[in-house]
Amino acid sequence: MQDGAKASIGGRAGSTRIRAIRFDRDAAVRMVVDGLAAEEDGRRLFLWIAPCMIAGVLIYFGASEEPGYAIAASAFTAACFLAFLARGRSRTVLALGVAAAAVAAGFLFAVHRAASVAAPVLSDTRAGRIEGVIEELDPRGKGARLLVRPLAIQGLRPADLPFRIRVSTTSMPDLAAGDRFVAAGRIQPPPTAVRPGGYDFARDAYFRRIGAVGSLVGRVERLDPVPLPPAMRFFAAVDRARNDLTFRIAETIGGQKGAVAAALVTGKRGLIDDETNEALRAAGIYHVVSISGLHMAIAAGLAFWALRIGFALAAGPSMRFPAKKWAAAGAIAAAFAYGIFAGAEVATQRAMLMTAIFFGAVLIDRDVISMRNLALTAMVIVALQPEAILSPGFQMSFAAVAGLVAVYERVPGAPERRRLSQEPDGPPPGFLARIGRTVRKAAVALAVTTLVAQAATSPYALFHFHTAQIYGLIGNALALPFVSFVVMPAPFSARS
Repeated sequence: MQDGAKASIGGRAGSTRIRAIRFDRDAAVRMVVDGLAAEEDGRRLFLWIAPCMIAGVLIYFGASEEPGYAIAASAFTAACFLAFLARGRSRTVLALGVAAAAVAAGFLFAVHRAASVAAPVLSDTRAGRIEGVIEELDPRGKGARLLVRPLAIQGLRPADLPFRIRVSTTSMPDLAAGDRFVAAGRIQPPPTAVRPGGYDFARDAYFRRIGAVGSLVGRVERLDPVPLPPAMRFFAAVDRARNDLTFRIAETIGGQKGAVAAALVTGKRGLIDDETNEALRAAGIYHVVSISGLHMAIAAGLAFWALRIGFALAAGPSMRFPAKKWAAAGAIAAAFAYGIFAGAEVATQRAMLMTAIFFGAVLIDRDVISMRNLALTAMVIVALQPEAILSPGFQMSFAAVAGLVAVYERVPGAPERRRLSQEPDGPPPGFLARIGRTVRKAAVALAVTTLVAQAATSPYALFHFHTAQIYGLIGNALALPFVSFVVMPAPFSARS
């Protein structure tokens, strides 16, 4: 048995030797030192803080037991102390000390986040009377999906009530966010992953403080309103405004065109049917109906250029104040306002932060598009929502942006030198020639951007969704300019 095994490993028995792999410690140390020196010379050591923090979050999610605050705080304190002691040492030791502190910080953020959102979770399936207040109402075909703050559930003590529950209805209720209702329903604990490494709804539900999911049956009765906290009243009003605009756009345009147009503006995708969703996925452009970077860039960019034009037309203020910085501040405000209106989901929050840092760089006279700004955005997200790193939205978004920044940072030559090198000899080109050159450059840039983003996100799409978007390059190249300049502005002009 053993001889056969050896023969199968070596091909022919006795003809092949399995050699031990030798580890050259000196070469490994030199490689690390040289790598750190190269990163320091390029002023890129800061970029490694975000991956180290992400590694700390992954350590938390990989733990077999729930770590306590004491362990996380002790690890962070010890790592910071070691980093402090390393400040007088070599740059390699100092870099490793800072990296250890960043890993410990990510671990501590994850522990704190998990403890801060802890809430009761339903232990078994229950059926009976449910009373609660609607936080969000999402239309879903003929029915709706409700995010509810429960006030009473038949058979449960008040102390065992989940903080939130998510229920669906088979018909559209005559209710809106902020309304109190009572109905019969059936709820159960949030489902876990159906396969190892698969999507775990229970984990996402935990961090959203959703302790049960189910459905309502029969008549949904509206009850007298109850006093709500100011924040809950505000977000309920926002959800009502979103639904009003969603139905207005969908009804004005009509059909699935109206449903897609409404989703592009408000982020409410429930009116899009399965056939249209599959068509969008097959074309590789489903991301356009999720409020994220594209929509935030358009909203904030329009605000930025509108404010700059307004300041330019007002000669007095534009001479006394830095108009570009004031416009950048207004764009940040517009991005947050639109993000809150669009529901402020994880993808939207990520886009809001990236937009704020993007225009914040304008305020402090720094490079707007850089890998440093992307790393800073990742650090903020890890600090606020460490669980987001496990979502495909986080991974695909940052992979796409990192790929694009890495490619465009390596475009040879400064802009002025490139402009001078492209100046032709002889008379300047005519109007049509200049238009043709501009269109050609835009087409090349769009093709390169789409190709890089597709290549960067494809591994994550294969892992999470088990599908390859073979038409993504063509779909994005054709759809994004039309979506950006025609589809997005058009719904705002719809009139009932």
